[in-house]
Amino acid sequence: MSAGGEPRSPAPLGLRRLVAANAPLWAGEAAVFRAYWDAPMRTRESDLAWLARQCRKELFDGVLPRMQAFDALARRLGSERDRNELTALADGVQTETAHFQAFANVYDQWRPPADPPLDAVRLAQSEWPENLALAALRARHRAEHGVFGRRAEAFTEGGYCTLYTAGCSLAGRGGIDDAIAAACARVVDDEWEHMIAGVAGFGGEPFSDEDWALLTTLTVEQGRCRIRMRQAQFGGPLGPAELRRAENGGFPPLPFDFERAGFAAP
Repeated sequence: MSAGGEPRSPAPLGLRRLVAANAPLWAGEAAVFRAYWDAPMRTRESDLAWLARQCRKELFDGVLPRMQAFDALARRLGSERDRNELTALADGVQTETAHFQAFANVYDQWRPPADPPLDAVRLAQSEWPENLALAALRARHRAEHGVFGRRAEAFTEGGYCTLYTAGCSLAGRGGIDDAIAAACARVVDDEWEHMIAGVAGFGGEPFSDEDWALLTTLTVEQGRCRIRMRQAQFGGPLGPAELRRAENGGFPPLPFDFERAGFAAP
């Protein structure tokens, strides 16, 4: 039943197939974090490196695009729908800024006293090629496929919240793990809402079989790119064979919460 007591509709077959194609890739992204948390290669320096990269991602991939979209929309504001979208963008800027601050606080709490705080120089140094490759792929999908490229990006944003869910699992281990867990707990519900809003939007769309197939192709390509991005962000915790397994969808798929997305359970 829905929140209002009405029976929920089943998810469209195309959406269920889309989820089935991506769920093993979400599991592959989650495998990166599981391998990293207890890896011998993990040090305070490696934690600070991935945290700085995450801060850059939250700020430059999350906050700034929304600010740019807000500015562009404000300059051509017309309908009531535009005003509502402006409010949503403003809310998004505030939310993404809070996410940036959550991870930046962990970085500054655990950096060596002699090191400078997270600043523009450190953020500039924290971009990495695999994240640029993901951004370029998404830009190409938007340019070549319009609304379907934008839909694909919305669907893959956050990688089904795997980083934040995995980070929350560190609670109770002490030290920097508790700090990471607290930051991830601050972020995870917001990211769930972003992802679910994108998924729920598929429910009423009159997509053809060809449309669904295109969305599946685009999201799978982005999902594989996300795995490579996370593998590099965390210093390569997966070995070559496990990385190939992750990219090829070889991990057991993560279960998808259709009810939270507004549909009847399959």
